[in-house]
Order: sequence, then structure tokens, then C-alpha cells
Amino acid sequence: MDNGAHSVQLKGVDHPVTLPGFSEREDIATVYTTEEGHPRRQSRILYAALGLCVSKLGGGLDAYEAADLDPVKYGGRFYSSCMADGHKREELLAAAVECFQLVCESLFPREAEVSEVATFTEAQEVAPT
Repeated sequence: MDNGAHSVQLKGVDHPVTLPGFSEREDIATVYTTEEGHPRRQSRILYAALGLCVSKLGGGLDAYEAADLDPVKYGGRFYSSCMADGHKREELLAAAVECFQLVCESLFPREAEVSEVATFTEAQEVAPT
């Protein structure tokens, strides 16, 4: 995904999506998986993906660091802030899922995407030893 090429709409406004750094994306994907069986905690991680991908709303890396680099804590704070600003839960959740998918796809590209990008060269013969 090219940063800014995708957007999510909240309260009638298109917000460009910018993927956070690799470590933040890895945190989101890894912690989501480890929270299997805890749907409330997983939903907070989805909101963390949205907050980090739309840093204008989520406060960006500074807000994430202030939450001890904890996607559950950060996502909960971001969600509370958005609800206080009058966002609709369904709209937030839909945008959060979109951002989460983009984050995961950036870490684990599908085979079709890899084959499009990869340019392989023929193996060279190994010099005899």
C-alpha cells in the first residue's frame, strides 16, 4: 500500500491512511493474535490500528508511546476520545477493521502481491572450490 493512497471516512470526512512504522504494525498484529479469546481487548487493538494509521485523530506515535507502547491501552484511549467527539461506533469499527487489514497485509503480503513485486535473476554458476 502506498501511504495516503487509501482513506477511511469518519463523520463524512475522508482521512488518508498512513501506515505506522514496522514495529508498531508488528505490535498490532502480534498482540491481536495473543488476545484471542478476549474480544474486548481485540477490539481495542483494532482501534489502535485506526489511531496509528490516522495519526491526525489518534495523536500518532507520541500518544502510542504515552500508552506504554501497549496497543490495548492506546486503542482504548483512542476509542474513548473518538466517542467523546461524537463518532458513531459502527463507523469507527468499520474504519478500524480496514486499517487493521492494511496493517496485516503490509506485514504478511499475499502471494499475488509478492510475485508482482519480486524480480528474480537467474542463479549464477558456483565457482569450483
